Amino acid sequence: MLIENKKNHSSPPKGKVEKRKDAEMKNVSASGVGYSIPHPTNAFLMKTNTFFDYLKLTIPYKKEDAKLPLGFEIYTFQRLKAILEVLLKLGDNPPQERVTENVISYGNETRIIINGRNSKGKFVYKDEVFELDTIILELKGQGCRAFEERNGHVLFDLVFPCYERLYARSGRVDFDIDLINGKFTIQKLKQLVLNGYLVTNFKKMKPVEEYDIQKGLYLGEGLYFGSKSNIELLIYNKTLEFASRNIEVENQVESYLRFEMRFYHERADALCLRFLKMKNSLKQNEDMLAYEASSILFGLLDFKDSEYRGKNEQKCRWPTWSLWKEFLDVASKSKVVNQLRLEKNISTMLEWQEKCLSRQEVIQLLSTIFDPEYKNFYSDLILKGFEKLKPTDIAMFNKHLEKKGLPPVTREQLESIKSGYVKTKEMAEYERYLNGEADATDDELPF
Repeated sequence: MLIENKKNHSSPPKGKVEKRKDAEMKNVSASGVGYSIPHPTNAFLMKTNTFFDYLKLTIPYKKEDAKLPLGFEIYTFQRLKAILEVLLKLGDNPPQERVTENVISYGNETRIIINGRNSKGKFVYKDEVFELDTIILELKGQGCRAFEERNGHVLFDLVFPCYERLYARSGRVDFDIDLINGKFTIQKLKQLVLNGYLVTNFKKMKPVEEYDIQKGLYLGEGLYFGSKSNIELLIYNKTLEFASRNIEVENQVESYLRFEMRFYHERADALCLRFLKMKNSLKQNEDMLAYEASSILFGLLDFKDSEYRGKNEQKCRWPTWSLWKEFLDVASKSKVVNQLRLEKNISTMLEWQEKCLSRQEVIQLLSTIFDPEYKNFYSDLILKGFEKLKPTDIAMFNKHLEKKGLPPVTREQLESIKSGYVKTKEMAEYERYLNGEADATDDELPF
């Protein structure tokens, strides 16, 4: 859904929201197309649009031999497919349906993927972890726009029902903001980054430019932050894209920048769960979605005032660049943090260890058995781990135990476990001494 946002968002806004179709504006001539420099007189009104431009949901389905815990109700594939067709508002006879070996397409880049690369997923229900077969529901940008043209709301009519009734998880969500007739350019943002006037958790920024040699066209310019394992942020010039595709825009559009926030895996899940918790507020005030988008973008990028000459050495305390504040029009920053259940987080960590560390564990075991140099490797590793253990780690684990009805770990228990490994190490060193592998002057001996 595209949301035109013209209001002051220093606090969460109120009022109706004007729904718009995809911002590929046609008609009239494109006076500024091909250039990212806004008109110096700023003759046209600055506008922003907020919308979802990509959605990938993983949804479990039931096979005949599946054993599920009581209360965990999921559907067979055929029943799930029928439910999704209803949620997608495709009608009784879905148009343009195409079926290949493992993909069902409905046109407009909407599809259901069966037996894909990750066709099984692990789910948690009442503290029990189990593996299920899954399908992927994917809506690309055109799919999202087509769904909206069928009067569908991406969050209320698709994401929320899938999460609430179908135990969906998200693999990727693109949440975008378009800036039309803004007062700055991509080159200006790049300059601020290179000159050190950006506060962000991203580690790298990559400028991107593209040129069609055969057609002699400058196709695009942009900035790229992040990675596909977490969050990506792309800032690019839509007017250049329109020009390369021979799309004309309204004569009231001087510049058109897109800020595309791509959330992957747990961050995508966190974004959907964040909005799910805000469901009632979002229903009462749809402008809240535009406010949240700006707050999240502000949390990702905070461009600072290059004219600041104060004495504060902490860059995060410098004033934000005035044009950036005018664009976002919010007072606070938001971060998309993992909101999944604690048990699932712990399960995910252990699953990752089982998948990625099993081979290393065997190598470690063989080394401790056959190589005297690494005889104490495991106990040394545990002791170093105890040194790095944080109070928040203990609190997290105790919450995990509490939800399972188990007593918390006490400080005395931790010290007892730690001392057990210390004693094991001491006995091993004493054994080295008795076997003549070390003498009493060896600095590594504990006695």
